[in-house]
Amino acid sequence: MTSPAPVLDERSARVLIDDAQPTTRDALRTQLVQHEVEVVAALETPRLALDLLGSRPADAPVDVAILDVQLPDPGAPLLAKRIVDQYPQTAVLILTAVADVEFVSRMLQAGAHGYVLKGAAPSELVLGVNRLAAGQRYYSSEVTYCVISHFLNGGSSLVQRPSAAKLSNSPLTKREQEIIRLIANQ
Repeated sequence: MTSPAPVLDERSARVLIDDAQPTTRDALRTQLVQHEVEVVAALETPRLALDLLGSRPADAPVDVAILDVQLPDPGAPLLAKRIVDQYPQTAVLILTAVADVEFVSRMLQAGAHGYVLKGAAPSELVLGVNRLAAGQRYYSSEVTYCVISHFLNGGSSLVQRPSAAKLSNSPLTKREQEIIRLIANQ
């Protein structure tokens, strides 16, 4: 899975907020604007988000779509997948109170590039947006802890394991792959 191309350094990230709660949308918009992030729109339904993404000019795409998991049909996992498939220049950041390993897994499989909990400090949300806009991934420490705890307690893989052919094409060295396998199996 690839990450969107990095945002140009001379402008702030363009963000779309999709959250069903008006007070949450307004608070997110205020927090992001205070940190010099351009909020293109704050919407309440997946349909409106997809319509907006489809109407953006090619030279001004949305860099990051912030999605709440409590969205109405088709829901956050399907919306994330549609955005990743139809608008590959837009990274998907999940912002939710849900730190359940099964849901994190579903969102990763849907193609989400980042995951931040709603209780996080505004600076963490902005860090996540900026990392995604730079073509990186970002997972808050609470989400990372949840996933690592899952593995340490004997949990199985969160996402489908790559085939041997995919591993042979990995940008990681054999030693790096070995270290990752050792960490995952502890």
